[in-house]
Amino acid sequence: MGPTASDPLTRGVDVEQLNFDYRISGNAPFKPVQVIDNGTFTWIQMPANIQDWPAVFWVTPDNRYAALDPVVDGKYLKVTKVMHKFLLKIGKEEVEITNNKVAQ
Repeated sequence: MGPTASDPLTRGVDVEQLNFDYRISGNAPFKPVQVIDNGTFTWIQMPANIQDWPAVFWVTPDNRYAALDPVVDGKYLKVTKVMHKFLLKIGKEEVEITNNKVAQ
């Protein structure tokens, strides 16, 4: 399920420049459908039936967590950074997102 012309991430963006090379680990109900970046921003596409939006954290190289403040844009969480690793969390449920093209 790739981006379409109506998706926020394709507005004014060369689709050929998008990075889809992400690994999504975990089985929480809020597990993203896909993650994409354009080298500046990261879009996390959430499931269509999402009820609760998770907190988003940057996992630092020394495995610490820094809270991020993403923007909800339709079915996407838009993060104003591109990073090696993110963590999505609600309570004890977690999903880890790893960007395979960005070194830690």
